[in-house]
Amino acid sequence: MKFDTELYKKEQEMEKLRLTEQKNKMRSDLQRQICEKQKLKERDNEEERAYFQLQLQQMSRYDNRETKKLKEMRDNLYQEKLSRDKQLRDENLRKRFELKKEKDLDQRMVRQIEKELLEEEKQAIARK
Repeated sequence: MKFDTELYKKEQEMEKLRLTEQKNKMRSDLQRQICEKQKLKERDNEEERAYFQLQLQQMSRYDNRETKKLKEMRDNLYQEKLSRDKQLRDENLRKRFELKKEKDLDQRMVRQIEKELLEEEKQAIARK
């Protein structure tokens, strides 16, 4: 009987050891799963941050392109305005020049006519 009791105690100890090993194994498996899950979560967070940074860069490039496009459009409009203003000044200058030329021509013609009239009067007086 003493042998049976000792055998029983040994079996109890062995069972206890197995249970302890089983608990330890389960604990380590759970710990490993928790670590894996945490690593996955960290990787997902890192990917999300990288994606967010990429979106920020793309938005920044888009904003820069739009700003550049707007500046070019304003510059083009300004250049067109300068060109139209120059064209208008040139046109006004040309008109003034032609008016002056026409006025000078009219004055020369008037002087010529006056001169011819004066000559005719002198000839008419000389004939009398």
